[in-house]
Amino acid sequence: MRTGLAAAAVALAVAGVAANPDAIRSLKVRGTLLEVGRAVGEAFGSSIRAKLDGAGYQSLWSFVTTTEKGKDAFARMWRAVNSSGRFAPFLDEVRGMADGANVTFERALMMQMGDELELLSGQHVDHCTDVVAPAATGEGSFAPVPAGAAVSGVLAHNEDGGRVNFGLTYLLDADVSADGQVPAHGFTAYCYPGQLPTGAFGFTRHGTVLTTNGLFPLRVDVDAVPRHFVSRLAMAQPSARHVIDLLTSTRLACGFSANVAQAGAPGTMWNVETATGGEFSVLEVSAAEPVERNWAFHMNEYLRLDTPQSPDASSSHRLARADAMPAPASVGRVLDILGDRADRSYPIYRDGAPPDEYATLATVTFEIFNGTSEAGGRAWLQLNDPKSCQPLVEWTLPRPRPGR
Repeated sequence: MRTGLAAAAVALAVAGVAANPDAIRSLKVRGTLLEVGRAVGEAFGSSIRAKLDGAGYQSLWSFVTTTEKGKDAFARMWRAVNSSGRFAPFLDEVRGMADGANVTFERALMMQMGDELELLSGQHVDHCTDVVAPAATGEGSFAPVPAGAAVSGVLAHNEDGGRVNFGLTYLLDADVSADGQVPAHGFTAYCYPGQLPTGAFGFTRHGTVLTTNGLFPLRVDVDAVPRHFVSRLAMAQPSARHVIDLLTSTRLACGFSANVAQAGAPGTMWNVETATGGEFSVLEVSAAEPVERNWAFHMNEYLRLDTPQSPDASSSHRLARADAMPAPASVGRVLDILGDRADRSYPIYRDGAPPDEYATLATVTFEIFNGTSEAGGRAWLQLNDPKSCQPLVEWTLPRPRPGR
């Protein structure tokens, strides 16, 4: 067993962004989509404005406002969302966030199209490593498993991004009223300033777990829905199967990778690769498979879809290093992979040292329990090396409701 679990205190203020802090801000909110968005904007307005004032979003705003290509793409993706009954309600959440943060709706909407606009303007930001291990045991966990439960699978994720994000990201715990075609729902998610939850990771009140990896196809379908609206609707789904159905039935402006698990339902997890215009590949990872095939990794390159994409040196290095390590048959092995720095040029646990530009902002580990306990599992968040640092926050994952 690793070092004891720290008290789950979440600080409401952090200082500086030069290094990863030992705290993260959080917000618990209940209301309509508009009310939730406004509460987020009011609570994290300084972070949202700081991101908009940074070089990345300044460049994208210039692309949107001064180039015909950018103006056209922005207008057409906005129209794709607005014309869809499934996704249009979330424009109210964006409006609320813009009002609360005292920024224009157009700039807040641009933040939901960041991946697509970056690709169209010749940029992309490299993100994230996932370990999908439905056969992993609880050996090497940070704390004893509750009485009557056993770990029967692990999904874990390194959230990577620019060091500018240190101190700006936050946790959102939301209970949302029914709104149009969007049912009442609740979730906990890790969020970037100004973006709909979640382009990173989260879990729902039904115990559905979602983590994401950015992918960078060369083609963007500007008449389709940006990925952040799709991952936002995923947080409103009642089960893992509903999330997979959403991902495989939506025409996306650009693709991303989603890793999905269901608390209280051990033995199977999924990786879904989505590509521009509705292409997808679903990989079901089963504990029943031989040890060579009962786990999977995903970084920031397509592994199964034959989709032209931007090459990513970090992803290739991280995947090669993960493949070379012992199979992730336990929580301890999973954390060894996510904390690995053996490849100094492009480590799995990233610190922003050249030639790698990005750093690991947070690590989340989801333990799925067998079906004999009241809880469906548990999760914890770490802000530094996951092999050794104490978790900052721990959550209990609910079991799905009957019939889900």
